[in-house]
Amino acid sequence: MGDFIDQLSGLFRYDATEIFNTKDDIGILEVLEDMQALIPQKKWDDVLRKAIKKTGVVEKERAYQELLELLSFEEEEDEETQEVGV
Repeated sequence: MGDFIDQLSGLFRYDATEIFNTKDDIGILEVLEDMQALIPQKKWDDVLRKAIKKTGVVEKERAYQELLELLSFEEEEDEETQEVGV
């Protein structure tokens, strides 16, 4: 889990207020995909929150919600791919 926290926090681009690249950074997407494959879903929340906390930004909840949306989108894509293959 610590690796994912470090990877994500290292990829974030931010100032004192917000993280700017939660929605459009391919590196972040790749880390989230790896995280989904390698750690249990119940741990995802901890990883996201700790990675965001390391940045010290004020808008923590907004960044968390944006990353959570990406994880949800990834899950939906995986389910659609599985359904097509059936």
